[in-house]
Amino acid sequence: MIQEGLVSPWPAAVREALEPFRQGHLIEKPPLFWAADLRYPLFKTTAEVAESVEEGKRGEDFVEVNPDDRPAYGIITTQSCDLAEERSDPQKPWLSVAPVYLIASDDPMAGRDFIFVLDLAAPEGKVWVADARIEVALEKSLLAGRQPVEAFSGEPRAVEFGRWLAFRRGRPALASVVHKIIGVTVEEIRQEKKSQRKLASRARDNIFRFMLAIQEGERMDPHAIKLYILTDGPPSEDAKRFFDELWWSRARLVAEEHGLTLHPNGWIDAHKADLALIDGLIELRSPLGPG
Repeated sequence: MIQEGLVSPWPAAVREALEPFRQGHLIEKPPLFWAADLRYPLFKTTAEVAESVEEGKRGEDFVEVNPDDRPAYGIITTQSCDLAEERSDPQKPWLSVAPVYLIASDDPMAGRDFIFVLDLAAPEGKVWVADARIEVALEKSLLAGRQPVEAFSGEPRAVEFGRWLAFRRGRPALASVVHKIIGVTVEEIRQEKKSQRKLASRARDNIFRFMLAIQEGERMDPHAIKLYILTDGPPSEDAKRFFDELWWSRARLVAEEHGLTLHPNGWIDAHKADLALIDGLIELRSPLGPG
């Protein structure tokens, strides 16, 4: 069905428009829409549409956010190599974007795993974030007449965004208790005292990656786990204090409550890493949230 529907050749205006766009670029005011069953709305806009339809006629329908209420930007999540398609007969007429909007810089949502904080200049006390809970498929023709807006201060941050997307799409299935032991416990410690938030912030500067070892059991039913912390150089005193003293002593008790053993942390200097060891570990999203 899809292959037979491809148009060839593409209009020159579209091929030219695609050239400057890359993954991580922003476009202004993209459409935002989805399909839903109006009998069981899960989002405000869906509920509003449902109210406009007689109850007996509600069912599967198309829901679109009013143009005036569209997000200020959409961030391109499609891989750069799939945008321009360096071939004479392009096969991928769509790209995907996620909504981008402003939140307060101290909003706890900035630390959620579906949010990525951007570098785009924002009003005081605000930050721009990309929200990966929804990605909308747009035909590439929508880029004609548009110019990309930079979301990041440089290539390293754009690469970080790409890695974040790849991690979300390929993230391992783990028992929910693992998130509670690691992510929830870290956040509780951060929120208790201002001094602990500052300590976590200083620790973050030294940390490269977080990895997990399931030492007994399986990913969905672990019995013993161990957190490995990869650092940029030797572990800093701040990183050791936060994770070995504050976090581990509390997380160990949480693990015990769920019948798990949490072994003492492993520390790995990323510049002297044992690649064979790392290859057998599970990469985790940073429990310290965005930098």
